[in-house]
Amino acid sequence: MTIQRAPKGLLDLLAMKGTGDLPHELSETLSASVDVMDLYLNESYQVQTFATLAIAAAGFAGAPSLIVPQGEYWLLKTLSAQSINLNAGESYRLRNAILVNNPVLSSVIMSPNECSASGVLQRIGLGWYFEVPLLVRPADQLGVWVNDVTAGVHGMLITTTFYRLSI
Repeated sequence: MTIQRAPKGLLDLLAMKGTGDLPHELSETLSASVDVMDLYLNESYQVQTFATLAIAAAGFAGAPSLIVPQGEYWLLKTLSAQSINLNAGESYRLRNAILVNNPVLSSVIMSPNECSASGVLQRIGLGWYFEVPLLVRPADQLGVWVNDVTAGVHGMLITTTFYRLSI
């Protein structure tokens, strides 16, 4: 069957605007495609929420239950952190973070955005969305990187959405 209509921008892409004619068929070397990755991964989709321990110092604070187990890879879609209401004098400044546990040298990947909150009834709420899922490996841990904390007595709730892959 011949093509009855063309997607917007195709005439410009193929430099056919001057002729006013649509391509009648696509070459065997040029074909349209549909990304089906999410359809295949749908059954392995997971949502998990766990708390860090109380955060009283700067540095990485991970949720002990959000460590990628041996024998698995996770493709992260989102990573977020939130707190309950803060107390008087309590303040935090942090980013979402992934502790990459390499056998030779560990490193931390941090979200580009930072969030801060201080004072009575204030809350932390910070999300990190991965346009292309980020691959995390066995022993990598999800949490937050704390740049500054004052009188900290709370932990953060870390929530992640991901696809679980067995290796």
